[in-house]
Amino acid sequence: MKVRLVYGVGALLYLIALGAMFLPAMRGMTRTTIEISGRQGRPCLGTVWQQGSTPRALMLIGHGVTSNQGIMALLAKSFAQNGYVAVAFDFWGHGRSRERFDWFANPDQIRAWVAWAREEYPGLPVAYLGHSMGGFSGGDTFNKEPIVDAFVSLG
Repeated sequence: MKVRLVYGVGALLYLIALGAMFLPAMRGMTRTTIEISGRQGRPCLGTVWQQGSTPRALMLIGHGVTSNQGIMALLAKSFAQNGYVAVAFDFWGHGRSRERFDWFANPDQIRAWVAWAREEYPGLPVAYLGHSMGGFSGGDTFNKEPIVDAFVSLG
């Protein structure tokens, strides 16, 4: 009897969490899948999350080595709910990317996303948040060339 109760409560909590992940999309948030050109014209794939028409800044979000942009979607939605244009993207070899993984190409991909952000949203502050590998790659990129207005490294 107790086992069924535990499983029932667990299933209910899971459904509540699942619903919470998708509620923002029902309240005027837009989600757009995009592709930009990286080094040598290779595709960089991402998703733009936005709520409202006057964003305060743009947040680029890079994932860790065993992850992808999908794992960062909840974080992106949270930024979008708070007035940011949030862009979660896949490094090559991860998620929807069909390019071969290349650790040393990550800074070039970040630069491509920053250039895209500056062109698409002129005058808007651009920040980058990277988790694990994404944070390391951000540090490598911005130590040499501080091209963003803010940088956050997680883990």
